[in-house]
Amino acid sequence: MEEDTKSAGERLKKGVSQLKSEAAELQNRAQENLAELRTRAREYQETAGQFLDSMADYCNEHPQRAALIAGVAGVSAGIILGLMLRGRS
Repeated sequence: MEEDTKSAGERLKKGVSQLKSEAAELQNRAQENLAELRTRAREYQETAGQFLDSMADYCNEHPQRAALIAGVAGVSAGIILGLMLRGRS
């Protein structure tokens, strides 16, 4: 009976040790993934910032054209949304 208890205790210790090891590995992978996501987010943020800067420059250089484009885009979006909502009724 004592041998069974010792054997069960040893198996339990091995299981706990293995779980700790797997948890540490998962934590490391999660940290690596988080670091990669942060890097990608910074890249996308820079790209979006450059795009917005170029759009602002275009709007400053061609204000009438920019207003016309915005108006056409708004009307188009309204028509598409109206058609989508009408189709559901």
